[in-house]
Parts: sequence; C-alpha cells; structure tokens
Amino acid sequence: MVDSQGQTFTLEAAMTVLLMLVVLIFLIEAIPLTPLTSSAANAAMENALEVYAGDVLNILTYEPQYNLDNVGITYNTSILKEALIYWGVRGDSPPTIYGGASSRFYNTSFSRSANGVILLKDILINAFETRGIAYNIDVFYKTMNGEVEKLEFIENGYPSDNAIVVSQVIFLYVTDPGFEYAGITNYIPDLDGNSSPLYNILEIRMTVWRM
Repeated sequence: MVDSQGQTFTLEAAMTVLLMLVVLIFLIEAIPLTPLTSSAANAAMENALEVYAGDVLNILTYEPQYNLDNVGITYNTSILKEALIYWGVRGDSPPTIYGGASSRFYNTSFSRSANGVILLKDILINAFETRGIAYNIDVFYKTMNGEVEKLEFIENGYPSDNAIVVSQVIFLYVTDPGFEYAGITNYIPDLDGNSSPLYNILEIRMTVWRM
C-alpha cells in the first residue's frame, strides 16, 4: 500500500531543494566572482578610509577663530598644533611615540600636559584604535638650506599595501600660545631668524591602514 501522505511530503521537500538550488545558481550568476570583485571592494574601502582619515585630520588641524573686543580676528591654536608645540623634551632627538596614543610612551613625550595633548590622545584612540585602524603621523619641516626633513611623531609600525596617506599644512608661529615652552623647537629651526613671527612650516602626513 502506497503512503500518499509520505509521497506528498517527499515531493514538497524535493521542490523546496530544487527551488533553493535555482535561487543559489541565480545569485552566483548575478554576482561576477572575478578578481575585479575583490579589487573593487578594496578600492571602495580605501576610498572610505581616505575620507574618514581626512576628516579626522581636518578636525585635529582646525583653528577656530573669534573676534576679540571687535579689534580683529584671532585664531585659536588647533589640537594637533598645541600637541606638537609641547612635544619633546631636552635631548638630541625627539621622542617618537611608538604604539600609538594609548601607549605608555605618550604621556611622557610632552613637556606639558596641555588640552591639545589630552584631546589628541582621546581622538586618536576613539577614531582609530578602537576601530582597528593603525596610523603613523610624521612631521615634515624645512631646514635652513631649503631641504625637507622628517620627524616621526607617532608610529604604529609598517603600513600595509592598502594604506592611504592624508596631509595638512601647519604654520608654526612664535606668537602661538605656549610657544615659550615649546619642545619641538629643539628639533626644527627658525626659518627667518626671528625677523617675523613665522617659525617654520610643517606638513603633517597621516598614514592609516586597517589592522
């Protein structure tokens, strides 16, 4: 005796499997699984990371302006510039901060614990380190003979092949708040020998990559 109910269940199961197979084939054919797929995805991720890192660097180098008693516009020091001003202590070479802002070397690498130093640490940790993003920050400056040299500010290791680089220019003035305590002046020269408030022109290059 044939069990019609059992045959019905078997047929339904077969149809379900067949339908799933058809859908799977359709999906595979709809998505071009070629080498371009991986490269396109990587390109999209790199573009997004570049925009994100650029926004972070813009925040760090932004100098808010205000009008002081209506006598003129004054620019406040940016977070990154203030940190750089206090970066370094007396010595032959600047104290490169290895391991990022969360490393034990961070707090001891500045002559003063200013707001910029504290805010830079918080932003770098929350924007990059908690998101699995590694970063190096290098400072390029001009020498007296017009050449460009590099100082390694914060280093997290060797960038990956997919690393991206964003940059900003900072003008360092002797009139910047806290400049009299500046540690970075031990390592970079005064370009015009005190003939103007401009001390040096710094290019900040931030290299970021996913860990």
